[in-house]
Amino acid sequence: SASDVYKRQGERFYPESHRRMNWIGGGYFASESILGPNGRRIIFAWVQEQRAISERAKDWLNVCSLPAEMYLSDEGKVLVRPVKELRSLRTNQRTHQHRHLPSGKPFKPGDIKGCSIEIEVVIAPMNSDKVGIKVLCSPDMQEYTVIEYDQRKRTLSIDSSRSSASEKSMRVFPNPYTSGHQDETKIFETTHHRDIPVHSAPLHLEEDDLLRLDIFIDKSSIEVF
Repeated sequence: SASDVYKRQGERFYPESHRRMNWIGGGYFASESILGPNGRRIIFAWVQEQRAISERAKDWLNVCSLPAEMYLSDEGKVLVRPVKELRSLRTNQRTHQHRHLPSGKPFKPGDIKGCSIEIEVVIAPMNSDKVGIKVLCSPDMQEYTVIEYDQRKRTLSIDSSRSSASEKSMRVFPNPYTSGHQDETKIFETTHHRDIPVHSAPLHLEEDDLLRLDIFIDKSSIEVF
């Protein structure tokens, strides 16, 4: 996405700055936009499969992302947030507040379960090197996905290394459909395709800032705002 200035002379837009909606390893691409109610710019995109070609369902392929709204911050930067209409889907709310989390001792809310869920997380990182949350955990903890803020590297990452027990799961970058291979065993023979299990983006929090995440989970799809 970009912050543009329109100049009437020549009928052209001139980009002043560029903002990214996806980072290396992410499956969000081929975005589209529509003009929504009250002049809002609504975007959605194609979310790529991570299953091997041989394991994919025969009647469907990939999914669409949640609709999101592009807007300008007070500083004139282009930002993205979930559309407010998604709040109408909320039900059966659970809340946990004011939890102190000792290092190495995770908090496990036993009353929060499910694979179609929205999670709002607010964390004070304080002096921790890393803070985060594990989602879509199997009962034996052989499968889970880690959403983590690294305070030293100043990054927010989604780690799918343990998201599936299948050895054929692929996090192919760039777009796997440009590889020309139908056989997943050969897709990495092209030097420009890589398996990237950790999807990271820069996130700079000031010393007293809180980490605020809005996490949407729909079966095997995870979106983090």
